[in-house]
Amino acid sequence: MRIQHILILLVLLTPALAATAPAPDTAPPGTAAAGAEFPQLLDKWLQGGGIAELELAGLRPGMDMAAADARLRDMGFVYSNNLSAYRSAGRQDRSRIRLQAMGAEAGFIEATEDFAAPLDLERARQVLIERFGPPDEEEGDREQGFLLAWSAGETRLTAAAGNSAPGVEIRGVVRFRLWTTRLESHRDAWKARCLELRALPSGERTPEQVEELLRCPMSFFE
Repeated sequence: MRIQHILILLVLLTPALAATAPAPDTAPPGTAAAGAEFPQLLDKWLQGGGIAELELAGLRPGMDMAAADARLRDMGFVYSNNLSAYRSAGRQDRSRIRLQAMGAEAGFIEATEDFAAPLDLERARQVLIERFGPPDEEEGDREQGFLLAWSAGETRLTAAAGNSAPGVEIRGVVRFRLWTTRLESHRDAWKARCLELRALPSGERTPEQVEELLRCPMSFFE
């Protein structure tokens, strides 16, 4: 398995996609106020036993996207308008969920939680390893932030935790990502199809092919 090559602080501190409107914060009391409550945070977001059966916020890779949409709405999340196959949600500014579709299935799920106080990173790492065992890969450190990764079959899980740079107010952030390796082959096939459609003379594309081409991310053509 290979962790995406992204700097730890960039992974942790890049702002999430904005929601169209806030929804009620239904997080358990204390989970967003004190970094010491990491076990409760883990139970809040991750359900199930091993990595292969894991769910993130009740969502799992391979589930029907319509069911994933319904689940998020039931949780009180509000969608923002983003590129095709990307969905973002926000609840106040404490927690966010982002989905990436894989055709009609969910291929990637990400949950981010902000804290009003610094995180005890050593405790957070310990709790994660107690829950999932030694990680397959680890990056970063326990002072600024770390990224742990596990794999089981087609399923991948990463957990990142860190604190903002020292200043007037230090805040912590945790980000979980759960996805299937089938997403990579889906992207490859989608990109190949988009390049094929783009190569067709404009006058020879059917209306359906034009609509399909419009859904292709611009990054495929760069």
